[in-house]
Amino acid sequence: MENASKALIMAGSILTAIIIIGFLTKTKMAAKLFQKVYLSEEEQAQLVEYNEQYTKYLGEYVYGTEIVTIINKHNDKNYVNNTDYNLEVNIKFKTDYTYRTQKYVVGSGYVDDLSQNIPAGESLILNTTNADVQKSHSINLGSIRNRAFKCTSIEYDILGRVNKIKFEEID
Repeated sequence: MENASKALIMAGSILTAIIIIGFLTKTKMAAKLFQKVYLSEEEQAQLVEYNEQYTKYLGEYVYGTEIVTIINKHNDKNYVNNTDYNLEVNIKFKTDYTYRTQKYVVGSGYVDDLSQNIPAGESLILNTTNADVQKSHSINLGSIRNRAFKCTSIEYDILGRVNKIKFEEID
């Protein structure tokens, strides 16, 4: 009987220690997240400047040339600043759309890879990190240049940086 009570006390102590360790770990993670979210004034100004180049399109009507410009500008800034900020561009089409991708082959440059069809009502989602668009594949968006679109929504990451912009084709 005496051994059973000691075993229960030991089990209770171990459970209490596990709970305390779990609480401290969770608190430490929350503190790190808070430090990441808290930005200096200079970083805040840079964030506002970064976001303004995309938020100006919200609710606006644009041609496909502007969408291509957004993608190219984003990739150029990432390349120059050696950063890898992700921007997802979601383009929803009212009519069927076909585009070609090109693959970079060493010694041959960009060569046609394949054609892809986007049916009416579906979206083309471009993940515009350097690795996806600029270095390994180039997407020929030339055929959307004269189509009209409306920017329907913009989404932000945990730091408040624009990371998703959605366009819908209009008549």
